[in-house]
Amino acid sequence: MDDTNHTVLGFTLVELLTVISIIGLLAMIAILALRGETQIQKAQDSRRKGDLSKTQRCLEEYYNDHGYYLPTSQYACGGSGLSPCMPKILCDPYGGQGYTYQTDGSAKPGWYKLYTNLRYASDPLIGQAGCSGGCPAGGSIYNYVVSSPNASGGSSCQGPIAPICSQPQNYVGVCASCCPGAGYRVQQIDGFYYCCMDATCQ
Repeated sequence: MDDTNHTVLGFTLVELLTVISIIGLLAMIAILALRGETQIQKAQDSRRKGDLSKTQRCLEEYYNDHGYYLPTSQYACGGSGLSPCMPKILCDPYGGQGYTYQTDGSAKPGWYKLYTNLRYASDPLIGQAGCSGGCPAGGSIYNYVVSSPNASGGSSCQGPIAPICSQPQNYVGVCASCCPGAGYRVQQIDGFYYCCMDATCQ
């Protein structure tokens, strides 16, 4: 029997290396794309957090001038309710809609909360704000909130407050009666003491 004409099926070493190289290249492109998207999300969220921080500062200035916070009827994306501190109330720069502003509903609000959604869902500030499971407001669910220091069930950290009572170190990690309400514990962050919401205190 003549077996000199049979064909051997398989890949050569060069073919295998070529396929492996292509797969590696595609994997690298996918990883870079995911990292790039994450960096874009973080950058956008940094702008959102900055907007809320600026708005908070102006709301506190408004409170100092009037003795109450801006009524919801005067808060509108692009509006002039916080002028001159903020000539135009800031809108979400990546969606165009306004940040959700909530008060006690009175004509002279005693507290406020300001909500948004961060795109980077793993941001640790979401948990610190107490919105890991979502924070409902105005018929929507948000994952980030800031608020006035006296807002009931407001954002997680209502500080900085120093000193806490007379001996702040005695209150770290426990429920603190010297915070704005029940359900708070005191937490030291970057050398400052904050009153923070804690489900174990409620």
